[in-house]
Amino acid sequence: MPRPHPTAMKRKKKRKSRPDTVEKVLEAYPDVFADIINVLIYHGQTVVNPQFLADGPTAATYKAADGFISQKHRDLSMYDTSVSPACIVYGLENQTKPSPVMPVRVMGYDAASYDHSIQQTKAKNLFQGRQADFALEIHKDQKLSPVVTLTLYFGLKPWDGPRSLHDLLIVPEELKKFLPNYRTNVVEVAFLPPDTIEKFTSDFQIVALWFRARRLNAADNLRLHQKEWIHPEAILDFFYVFAEDHRYLAIKSQFIKRIRKGEKITMCTLIDSLLEEGMQEGKKEGMKEGLKKGTMQTRYQDLSSLILAGFSQERASSLLGFSQEELDGFMHWMQSQTLQNTAKR
Repeated sequence: MPRPHPTAMKRKKKRKSRPDTVEKVLEAYPDVFADIINVLIYHGQTVVNPQFLADGPTAATYKAADGFISQKHRDLSMYDTSVSPACIVYGLENQTKPSPVMPVRVMGYDAASYDHSIQQTKAKNLFQGRQADFALEIHKDQKLSPVVTLTLYFGLKPWDGPRSLHDLLIVPEELKKFLPNYRTNVVEVAFLPPDTIEKFTSDFQIVALWFRARRLNAADNLRLHQKEWIHPEAILDFFYVFAEDHRYLAIKSQFIKRIRKGEKITMCTLIDSLLEEGMQEGKKEGMKEGLKKGTMQTRYQDLSSLILAGFSQERASSLLGFSQEELDGFMHWMQSQTLQNTAKR
């Protein structure tokens, strides 16, 4: 009996990483998505209007060369429906580490998007009763929607992966002119210059500033930034995952309450809240340590009383449930008590 094709076998679904999830939540807001495209592609000009953005497909189904149906999943895509006659498809891919196969991945995503556009055109032609010839698939005067993909890299070290297909291949020089060089548009967020960051008008400006400050170890400079946050919950989730600092989650509920009261949230608010949260945690830890010391001192005194009452140290420690570590601590405590009594004399 022939073995099933690997792509036809059921596979356990892998959960998306948390960074991948929080990136998409923030970027999916139309104002943030449009802002990213306007600054990074159109140098800050308002070309893409959030009102005309529509969710694009993140999964495109196609028939692979082996005959099996496959899918390509991209992180995020949106249609700019304001462009006529064909809309433009913008795609965002998020990376926390440089991928050595990024050109091929992006090429696959874009090809799947173009194939999706072909299928939509064919479906429209079928609905209108004007199907094209089978070999042509669509009419000669019909055009597809252009697809532009940006790879947003959130690493704190420079991107050292390939940026084009040729970078990934070992290819003789004489073949290069016959081999299309598919290029990836990598944006190193933590390395964006200040003048570019200032062009952002959405919360992505806050994200870019935060990553730049982390790379330069200059968090204090963020206190000067007074831009009001529009999507504070998404930003705090974003920061929490990348910084792996639970204080961001601890202050999220506080921020929500402050917003309901009409307060504005800025970077200055964030820095002050993080410092306050850190101080509170320090106090809590100090109290815990104090209670722990007080409890152990009481146990040491109980053990000492039993020994003075005639119990052997072994029997007394067994009755009180002392571990070997606690017993070692008791011996040090007894030595310190002896030294203190000697000093008082």
